[in-house]
Formats: sequence, C-alpha cells, structure tokens
Amino acid sequence: MTNRRQIRLDKYGISKRRYLELLNFCMQYGEWKKELEHSTDSMKSPSLSGMPHSQTNVTGDPTGDLAVRRAELHNRCEMVEQTAIESHPDDYQFLIWNVTQEGASYDFMYEYAKAHDDTLPVCSRKEFYQIRRLFFFLIDKKR
Repeated sequence: MTNRRQIRLDKYGISKRRYLELLNFCMQYGEWKKELEHSTDSMKSPSLSGMPHSQTNVTGDPTGDLAVRRAELHNRCEMVEQTAIESHPDDYQFLIWNVTQEGASYDFMYEYAKAHDDTLPVCSRKEFYQIRRLFFFLIDKKR
C-alpha cells in the first residue's frame, strides 16, 4: 500500500476507525473485479487428500452458490462505482483509481494522464480531495 495521508472526516460524522474500515472496503475493489472475471466455473474437482470426509459440509448447489457470490461481488463493485459517479461524474475514474487498491495520488494521476495523452482530471487538486471526502461520506451512508 502506498503512503496514504489520513483524511479527517469528523465534520461528516465519520471517525478515524470508520474511515479506515471504508477505505479497506474500497481497497478490495480490484480483488472483487478479478474474482468476477475468473470465477465462472461452478464445477470443482474433488479434493484428494487421503483423509475421509463427511457429506455434511457439501453444498447441494454449487452453481447457485457461485451465482450468489458473483451477485454479491457485482453489488459491491457497483456500489463503489456508483458512489464515485455520484461524487463527481466528470472525474469518477480518477476517484475510483484513488480509493481502490491502487491508491494513486492526484499528482500521480495527473502526470500519468498527461504522459499518456489521456483525459486530464477536470477538478483541481484541492477540489479532488474534497470530492474524495464526499465519496467516503456517501459510501458510509450506503454501507
């Protein structure tokens, strides 16, 4: 994880510990996306450990279990994405990039976009970090 500057969200009624909980929730976004990409097979091969196993812990519907897991992951990703769009529709990609596991700073994102002839952030650095606070306020309300 990059060195993140702790933001103060006291005026939004969010404690430091709650902010860290929300940040850690958002930082799992990349993992959720990867799991959604790769978890498509509900058929698993049996474990050959040589140890006897009981039938009591075997689920009866692996396809249903996979569908439930994928729906849960999709809803979490959608929550992060929609909250970013609500926070600032023009720069939501930069906001997602910042609050997820990449943790890219505004300066890094600006320089990266400039170097790759990509769309530059619309807002200033100060505005971006205000939007980031708003994002955490909104996602706190949704969680």
